[in-house]
Amino acid sequence: MLGEVYPEIREYLRENMGIYIFVSVLFLLGVLLGGLVVRWLNTETMEHLYYSFSEFMESVKRGEELSPGVVLRTSLKQNLLQVLLFWATGLFALGFPFSLALLIFRGFTIGFTVAFLIEKTSYYGILFSLGIILPHNLLIVPAFLVITVTSFSLSFFNFKEKYLEKNKFNLKMYLASYSLLILLMSLVIILGGLVEAYLSQLFMRLMVPIMP
Repeated sequence: MLGEVYPEIREYLRENMGIYIFVSVLFLLGVLLGGLVVRWLNTETMEHLYYSFSEFMESVKRGEELSPGVVLRTSLKQNLLQVLLFWATGLFALGFPFSLALLIFRGFTIGFTVAFLIEKTSYYGILFSLGIILPHNLLIVPAFLVITVTSFSLSFFNFKEKYLEKNKFNLKMYLASYSLLILLMSLVIILGGLVEAYLSQLFMRLMVPIMP
């Protein structure tokens, strides 16, 4: 069975390598923009953000951190809502720019968070990012890249058929396989949420006592 699946995966990657490179570059662009915005923030805004971060760290030191269940629910609510948005943009001929914008924004939030932590806490921010931000994103980010490629591809194909080649586009023909692939990536995202809720929370409890 695996011998039958691997050739299909290789063929899929070969056919879509260009778009995967394209969306990966856009994601990295979002990360870079997020990091640059931290440099552009004024001192008052930075201090306000750092105050909020410090208050959260103090609450963790007092043993008041969020329970894994709350973290998991929050993570799933935010991420699966974004999955739904990606899925919806893929259904429309003009949806493909919005799927790219959603991915760039996701990269932006990660870049901003990491850059802010490093800017305010130096190498502690690097450790914090590696232990708390990186682990679950090793699952979630690739899943969103696949979702973006899937959403973009269907939407752009729809656009090309309708507006460039003036053909009738039969969305129903692709809807089941499109939805199934996004559902599979959602399962990966749920797994990432579990990592965030339990593994990242554990690392945070270990990190907080040594944070400045």
